[in-house]
Amino acid sequence: MSATGELVLASRWDAVFDVGHWIVAGLRIAFGSLPEWAKLAFAAAVFLTLLGGWAHSRRRRRQVLAASGSDEARVR
Repeated sequence: MSATGELVLASRWDAVFDVGHWIVAGLRIAFGSLPEWAKLAFAAAVFLTLLGGWAHSRRRRRQVLAASGSDEARVR
């Protein structure tokens, strides 16, 4: 509540920040006691999984565009 007693609503970005904060706190609790090499290996696995998913989606998009004969496939 504000100083005048009115209800103040948080912005969407405040909610995003709060969710991010809880995720980071949870990860610190879950992985905080692991050795550094294990944390780095886990972070690398997550990063490579995300990178692989992105590359797969790009490759699939190019295949679909080429199969449809779209002009966009020839431009790229």
